[in-house]
Amino acid sequence: MLLFFGSLGTVTYVAELLITKGYAFATKGAGSVAVYKFLTPVFSMIFDASVFGEMPNVFEVVGGLIVLASSAAMVHVQASKGAHAKTAPDGENDNVVVMCDGGASNDRSASDESDNAD
Repeated sequence: MLLFFGSLGTVTYVAELLITKGYAFATKGAGSVAVYKFLTPVFSMIFDASVFGEMPNVFEVVGGLIVLASSAAMVHVQASKGAHAKTAPDGENDNVVVMCDGGASNDRSASDESDNAD
């Protein structure tokens, strides 16, 4: 029994390590990678059924279907946004800084812009 829990802990650690590495490799598409993290309960049900013979109840199946449908919808939305996104020429958005409130501003100060307005 101790060997089982030790192995389970090791496998869980390796899985989380690989998920973290996946986020690190997907610097521009981390949002799309995050959607797959929501599928963990679905894979857990499949693992329980295949390894332990523990069949999910109706509520677990319905919840899994909701998670699958939501994840598919998110992937579809992200794919459609990526297909319709306009790309800027090289170097055009180099000065954009994202603010904590979700807005964006140029790297230049307001006084620089007022000087250019003359």
